[in-house]
Amino acid sequence: MDGQSKMIIESLTKCHSLVEKVLTQSGLLKGLGLTNEEIKDTLKTTFWRDFCTSKEASAKNTFVVWSVSALDPIAYGDGQVFCTEFNVKLEYNSNSYKLPEELESIEQSAKNNNCSIEYVSTYFNDVSNTYTYELRLMGKF
Repeated sequence: MDGQSKMIIESLTKCHSLVEKVLTQSGLLKGLGLTNEEIKDTLKTTFWRDFCTSKEASAKNTFVVWSVSALDPIAYGDGQVFCTEFNVKLEYNSNSYKLPEELESIEQSAKNNNCSIEYVSTYFNDVSNTYTYELRLMGKF
């Protein structure tokens, strides 16, 4: 593996860890690794990277899907990346048209982790039959 590939993988790994930390600290539950029974039984909103891999989770009232939109190393030195900017798409899916209160805890957790969050749009997702609140999580590490 060349140095550039290694830097990208390290940056992706750091980004994934930070996003999971933000979502976990806001009270959400990582869906990957849970059994179907655990997903059915939990009262917490689950989150998933790239797509919801569970029929049980997508059938719940709420779930979050996130994906890395951009990852830009901005400071290099001696073959090392010193600073990387990231941009992550968060999609909060809810059966309710009412604005989810959990969005406030996601925003607070982002701020607590030196990230910023922006509202992008709201739309009805015909596939999951949910209202989707699209947010953008941004930061540097």
